[in-house]
Amino acid sequence: MTSHNLWFHRPFRTEDWLLLRHRSPLIANGRCFGRGDIFTEQGDLVASFAQEALLRLPAEVV
Repeated sequence: MTSHNLWFHRPFRTEDWLLLRHRSPLIANGRCFGRGDIFTEQGDLVASFAQEALLRLPAEVV
């Protein structure tokens, strides 16, 4: 199971510099969750996202 969400908060130009801040606060029980924000060069929040995914590790890692 995977889930992806993206929210746009205000207009922005993709030609301009953007800062993407991503965090993954949880990896457990074969699932991982991440969330993040996208800012303009001036520091304005223009979008946010969240993602959940299955995590499969090779047998030799487990």
